[in-house]
Amino acid sequence: MLCCLPACISGRGGTSFTLEKGGCFGRCLGEGPFLGGKDRSIHTLPSCGITGGSHVKSVPALAPGIAPRVHAVLLSLIVAVTLLAGRTAHAAADTYLFRDTLAPLEGAGNTLVATYNNGPFVNGSFVDTTIDANVCPGAPTVRGWSFPQYGGLLTPNASPAVVGGSYTISMIVKFSPMRSGYSRLIDFSNSTLDTGIYELDGGLSLYPVGTFAPGSFVTDQFSFVTFTRDAATNLVSVFVGTTPAGTYTDTGGLYVPSAQNVIFLMDNTTGAANVSESSPGVITYLKLIDAPVTAGEIPTLQNEACSTVVTPTYAIAVSTSPPAGGTVLCTPNPVLSGGDSVCAATPNAGYSFANWAGDCSGATCNLTGITAARSVTAIFAPVSGPPPSQPIPALSKMGTWLLAGLLALLTGIWVRRRNTKG
Repeated sequence: MLCCLPACISGRGGTSFTLEKGGCFGRCLGEGPFLGGKDRSIHTLPSCGITGGSHVKSVPALAPGIAPRVHAVLLSLIVAVTLLAGRTAHAAADTYLFRDTLAPLEGAGNTLVATYNNGPFVNGSFVDTTIDANVCPGAPTVRGWSFPQYGGLLTPNASPAVVGGSYTISMIVKFSPMRSGYSRLIDFSNSTLDTGIYELDGGLSLYPVGTFAPGSFVTDQFSFVTFTRDAATNLVSVFVGTTPAGTYTDTGGLYVPSAQNVIFLMDNTTGAANVSESSPGVITYLKLIDAPVTAGEIPTLQNEACSTVVTPTYAIAVSTSPPAGGTVLCTPNPVLSGGDSVCAATPNAGYSFANWAGDCSGATCNLTGITAARSVTAIFAPVSGPPPSQPIPALSKMGTWLLAGLLALLTGIWVRRRNTKG
């Protein structure tokens, strides 16, 4: 029987993790089926002694004065091995920016496939989204893939195989809304087992091993997370942002693809707790490398992620002819690279819209797939017809009285002359 007790290392920098009941320890000790339904109760592991009601015996304590030296030596050895390993040359990498395509930035490589596991297929969609400033300075607006609950993405991981015994997986992702309990991040079992990496109530769960870094995820906020595995040491490392969150010695190969495929964001379709453990959300960046990066390289990786995902924007210059003929409005303006914009012309009084010129022509202006600056002009024509009538001036009340008095005077003069002649 395979026993997958974690090594007696709580994580880099003294970071502790929790062990989920009903997982590996359950199998080793006959307390429950391996990879069974997830029990969210947890046991802590102080100095490798188990507390919290488990029947696992504590590791015998070392004599005072010896324990600190032994722990220091063990930690030093692990750090030394990591540093000596250094960064291997990356033979393969797939970088996904979700700029209206699921193909990798590198061109040749594994194109992602949209997946769904709960009834008739529901596809995701490309959207504009803003990455939180705590992940990428400046809170850039970028393109992303909006995935539904029960939906996700699959890499065939075959041309070439990038995720194997050694790998780095980095992503910028958010759950919106984030469900209570587990939400799948990575499935290495080709959708057949509960084993994998999850968000669990804001923390990162390497199920069934344990939960790291509480507060790593907040609903509707982006997080940058990285997972690495080194085939030479079986060491799995977890990073939140640039901060090491914990390590686990994966001697049982729980976090190695059991088939070629690797699935992101969608829960497994078989197993004790299948289908439902996923949340909807948006992913803006996914990078797969065929080798583990070191802790010192994580800041560079995050900076690269933030600079790479920033999508160029292009302005649409608008004008009218004649200038007094009307106005033009293009929405949106500026436009994210690859995006669309619709322009509308509104004539002023005395003019009618004639046609478009520049990068549009005819009666409508719909710009699609914009990858450079554009310019459009709305042509207006004067409205034809008879000249407008001139208003007749109106007399004021005083003017009316004066006119009446003048008429009366003239009438009196005319009557007097007529009588004189008679």
